[in-house]
Amino acid sequence: MMSARVIYKGKTLSKRISLRSRIQFVARTGGPKPVPHPMPIEDEAIVGAAVKQLHTNLGHPENRSLARAIRLTGGSHLAIKTALDFQCPVCKRIAEPKPTPSRSLRRWQNFGDCVAVDLFSLADCHGHSLTFLNAIDMASRYQVVTFVPSKSPLVIYKAFMKTWVTPFGVPKAVLTDLGGEFNREFSQELSDLGSQMLTSAAISPTQNAVAERAGGLWKLHARAVLDEFSIDYHQTDRLDWLCATVSWAHNARVDETGYSPSQWVLGCGIRLPYQLWGSNLALQSRMEQDHTFADRVATQAAAQRSTVGLHYSRALSRAFLARARTSQPAAASFAVGDQVYYWRGIGKRGVRFSNWAFRWHGPCVVIGHEQNNIWVAHRGSTLKCAARHLRHALPEELLPWRAVVEEQMAAQHPDDEQQQQQQYYDLTPPPATDLSKPTHRVRGKQPQPPTTTADGAAVPEEEMGGGDVLPPSAPPPGPPPADFDSAGFDPDQPPEEQEQEFDLGSDFPWQQPPVFREPTAEELRADEGDLYDTPLGQEEERPQAPEEEMPPSVQEEEMPPFVQEEETPSFQPGAGDAIVRHPPDLLERPAKVHRTACVFVEYDTLLVGKARAKEVQWALLNGSQKQLMQEAMSREWQKWTEHKSVRWCSVQQLQQLRQADASLRVIGTRWVLTQKADGTYKARLVVQGCQENHLGLRVDAPTGSVLAFTLTLLFGAQNGWDIIFGDAACAFLQSQGIERLLLIKLPAVPPPGTVAGQILIAQGSIYGTRDAPRAWYGYLQKTLVDFGFRESWFEKGFYILPGTSGPAVILMSHVDDLCIAFDTQVASNAQLLKNLEHKLQLSVQKGDSMFCGKWVQFTHDAITVTQPRAAQAVEQLPLTSDRRKTPDALLTPAEVTSYRGVIGQLMWLVTQTRPDLAVGVNQAAQHTTTAKVSDAIKLNSIAREANSTAEIGLVFRRGLDLSTARIVGFGDSAFANAEGYKSQAGYTLQLTQQQHLTTLLTGNFQHAALVSWHTGTIKRVVRSTLAAEAYAVSEVTEAAQLLRELLAEIRLSVVGSVVVPSDVETAAAGDDFLIVTDSQNVAITVPKDSTALADKRLRIVVAMLRQVFCKDSHALLKWVPTKQMLADALTKLMTTAALRAAMQSIRHSPPGL
Repeated sequence: MMSARVIYKGKTLSKRISLRSRIQFVARTGGPKPVPHPMPIEDEAIVGAAVKQLHTNLGHPENRSLARAIRLTGGSHLAIKTALDFQCPVCKRIAEPKPTPSRSLRRWQNFGDCVAVDLFSLADCHGHSLTFLNAIDMASRYQVVTFVPSKSPLVIYKAFMKTWVTPFGVPKAVLTDLGGEFNREFSQELSDLGSQMLTSAAISPTQNAVAERAGGLWKLHARAVLDEFSIDYHQTDRLDWLCATVSWAHNARVDETGYSPSQWVLGCGIRLPYQLWGSNLALQSRMEQDHTFADRVATQAAAQRSTVGLHYSRALSRAFLARARTSQPAAASFAVGDQVYYWRGIGKRGVRFSNWAFRWHGPCVVIGHEQNNIWVAHRGSTLKCAARHLRHALPEELLPWRAVVEEQMAAQHPDDEQQQQQQYYDLTPPPATDLSKPTHRVRGKQPQPPTTTADGAAVPEEEMGGGDVLPPSAPPPGPPPADFDSAGFDPDQPPEEQEQEFDLGSDFPWQQPPVFREPTAEELRADEGDLYDTPLGQEEERPQAPEEEMPPSVQEEEMPPFVQEEETPSFQPGAGDAIVRHPPDLLERPAKVHRTACVFVEYDTLLVGKARAKEVQWALLNGSQKQLMQEAMSREWQKWTEHKSVRWCSVQQLQQLRQADASLRVIGTRWVLTQKADGTYKARLVVQGCQENHLGLRVDAPTGSVLAFTLTLLFGAQNGWDIIFGDAACAFLQSQGIERLLLIKLPAVPPPGTVAGQILIAQGSIYGTRDAPRAWYGYLQKTLVDFGFRESWFEKGFYILPGTSGPAVILMSHVDDLCIAFDTQVASNAQLLKNLEHKLQLSVQKGDSMFCGKWVQFTHDAITVTQPRAAQAVEQLPLTSDRRKTPDALLTPAEVTSYRGVIGQLMWLVTQTRPDLAVGVNQAAQHTTTAKVSDAIKLNSIAREANSTAEIGLVFRRGLDLSTARIVGFGDSAFANAEGYKSQAGYTLQLTQQQHLTTLLTGNFQHAALVSWHTGTIKRVVRSTLAAEAYAVSEVTEAAQLLRELLAEIRLSVVGSVVVPSDVETAAAGDDFLIVTDSQNVAITVPKDSTALADKRLRIVVAMLRQVFCKDSHALLKWVPTKQMLADALTKLMTTAALRAAMQSIRHSPPGL
């Protein structure tokens, strides 16, 4: 229905006319008589505009209804097809999201993998309602339902423990909705028990459809029993029997798998009570004498009849309603960074027309994916939405914030209004002019790509791309054209909503359709081949027009390089014609909108965090600074040219590529401008990889770990070895070759010699693309293998060059930074490193150097690694004196953000060089979500300690022979020794010589090197000190075995040998290592075979330890007193003197020894 306003017989009429009535009138009378013309109009642009106007005037009908109306009135096939394919932005904005049908197989395969939990209400025969807890296994569909007195999370948790956890154990995962009854005690207790808590998105019951559907069916059966026997909830025995019988009926019924849920879980069917068909006559007589017994039997029979009836009813319904269900993954439709709108369609009764219910809200930005759900950021908050509740923001919905800012600036500075005034253009139809006199603009040649590289070599024609590149568009100087008339145009009202009146006389009681005529040849040529006004992939080359001569001075001075305008005749329709409104060619065209399955809008990707403060803004630079920055840009573009990272893309190539793939995107680029510490400017041209569809791209790029770095330093500390550091220049640009088609567009400030907006084809990996780190990793790996290196089986980014009697070179890589330890006694190493330096374009540093944020110093007897800059840069949370007086007060959201930032700064120190700060940082991280002022005070004390001890780090003494070194590991735990904190476990690994094993236990750390450490909460449920200590010993044992395998692999690396993991394992089995514990219970339990443990999980851990420390193995488990336990400082807050002595490889005397 719509309200039609017409002028009929000189009177203005208003009447609600339905689309069906209009179609019937057209069918009866033949409709309005079109103005005859020589041939039907087949111009897609004109027909499209007419269909849009007709769609708006008819009240936005559906496409099929609109196409049917056009067909009945004699419309052309093109008009009908255009109506069927028409997409109205207004209809998109008000359309509700469609539900996503189910489409996948069962994800959960075993009983107990996941249990879906939900609550529902059900009323008895008197209308009294009760809340029921519904729990169903996602794999077997075994269901248990019980009533709960309230929706308190604690009550729900106790009911779930009684009905499910007690008989079936703890499930691996529990799926709930976002209701508050599943928060606090419910989620916390189940998480502590070891269950993973899964939640569905808001207003998305289909994500928990199994529980919702099973609960609905249970209610259906229960309501049938309630109505038949008039059950009252005040009769608790009948209520219990109702829950039992309906659950029995569901779990005993054979489903579509051929088995019942009870058979899947128990291995056999449920044995139901009261088998009256047997020979037990006592039951039959009791039926007649005890009416309560008869009521129970009848209730059970009614529940079974309801399930049988529903089974056949659903089978028939599926047969009638069967249809295919398909959908697309959320990540394929919405990429991170897309601007979208989200739907909220469920509210309280009577608020359908409120400000938030049943509305699209936005625009908001996609920030992440969680399975088929999407996280979006809107107005400072994050929301979890289902994919079907999202749609892409339309171009007209995106706020032109720059125009708003400039308008506000103009209002604040009225004196500068003339300088800052923007150019506005009236796009209404101009007055009639003579089409036989077209106007022309000066046309120049299209810009050509450079024909030579930086070294003067000619660029082949196939690399230049051939043809012309896209010219830039710029707004014209001066006022808008005078031939644009603004009469009758309201800029504040969209064109599709403006009301128009037509005097139709006395023949037709509704608006007469616009009159079309056949365009002239000049008009067709004017509109032909416009790349910006035709669909993507359907562009045609614009014919060349004659050029007008220009004075040489004008060509050289007024026309900048690569910026010439092309000639196109202006389109000026005749008087009274209804036309498609084209913007003049001189107008600045908006950014191209590329489509895959959604609207894609280009935006600059900015730096975040502290890196944002280091970026230099181009607009804030003065003239001399811009000149220096342009020189830096020129150097960056020179690197692109030298490595042949891109080639030019002509208009013809772009058209062909889009015809082959309509979803092809053009990815934007931007400059990252910074100023170094020495004052020089640096410019890096990067691709905005967030605009690229990353599905199917392999983006993993391993880097060397802390263990690989410490081993490299240890090898360099050996006698006759040395260490150098290398930084690969233009690392990503070196990794030539790209396996996909990638189109990029130059930024608004283009490199020297190019044009803004030029389209290029990537020929290699470029900074900013998602797979550039992976490409560099592959290139570096291939290069090192060609030089004879071999990557470790157990440590990615750790390379070994075999020598005659062992390794000759050890190399560790962290992206483009290399740490190289080499044997100076091998004569070929010098030439090999020189060749490697030339191949990878390395800038080599020797002596004291900064490597990946770590300061490495060399002395005659040791190598020291510290992080003075990072330690001194650790900030403290600002707390006033009044704030400190409330230690139990929770931190504000802003303080929590600062709290997380300080933890991140300290965590970087802890994982690299400062294990002595590990316990305090770990305990502070446990209270991140519930942090109080007291936690912030403790964290500030750790930050002050890091500031004041910035010179402390790791020391590796020279002379340690790694070919004969032995491993010593200390493992300790703290079983719930601090209130409010979880159980903690930690370990250390050291390398020393065989003769120093016993003295190391008494604090002689000067002959050992600390190579690895770890501290953290125990990830399993431990019920005793023995379990916690056994877990700590198992952790340090696994770490020691990994280190032993690495050392054996390095030792086996000789020229001509082929090292495989099986050979490494065999060779490592003969190396001794010592594990130290301060738990006498563990030291006694592991060697004995007769010890019986009640904890089943602990039995498994002890069995693994017995296998490692058996008599025939080379592993030894030794007990020491707690005062000699080095890892004790990694489990609780205490003095770290022993741990710091081990870090610095100096002697420590434990108290009492």
